Amino acid sequence: MSSVSPSTVLPLYPTMTTTKQTHCLQPERLALLIDKSKAIKHLTQIHAFVIRHGLESHPVLNFKLQRSYCSLGRPEHSVSLFNRTQNPNVFFYTAIIHGHAINDLHEQGFLFYVQMLSEDVEPNAFTLSAVLKACPLEARKALHCQVLKLGLESDTYVRTALVDVYTKGGDIISARKLFDTMPEQNLVFLDCNDNRVHKEWACGRGKSVV
Repeated sequence: MSSVSPSTVLPLYPTMTTTKQTHCLQPERLALLIDKSKAIKHLTQIHAFVIRHGLESHPVLNFKLQRSYCSLGRPEHSVSLFNRTQNPNVFFYTAIIHGHAINDLHEQGFLFYVQMLSEDVEPNAFTLSAVLKACPLEARKALHCQVLKLGLESDTYVRTALVDVYTKGGDIISARKLFDTMPEQNLVFLDCNDNRVHKEWACGRGKSVV
């Protein structure tokens, strides 16, 4: 990735002693630094350090870099890393789908889900929660069927996402049915962050939950 390389990014901690450099080379330490990165410049410096020391293929560091790039609004860097990841597992796919969803790149996120299925990687509850936020409305029924097939409809996050996606599509009956059978209704209601969910309930199309 030309935009993130040791030759183009300032070295991380250039005045480190050998002891400090050895300490920073520990994957656990680097993972912590990645998680704490709040600015893209700092993250690219850490990434350059990781590349320079031959650690880019470390699964934990690779995963955390991908997730952090998306969190900082640079999903293209995440995709570049993802495409170089050998046999990405469900966690990598979930992170890349979620990363695109939070950056409003819903179509691209859904395509990663399609790719995941084509590679015979089975989604988990977190994957389905993420992809439901990114899926086109016409795919919601198929995804709901997959949720049922995997026995994940009772998962709080999955059901919340289903309520949300049905409400977005104007299918209030299906959304209400899911909501009414949820044991923690108040939590689900508060977690549905789309304004249309609140408007539908407030307009009397669903009963009060408080």
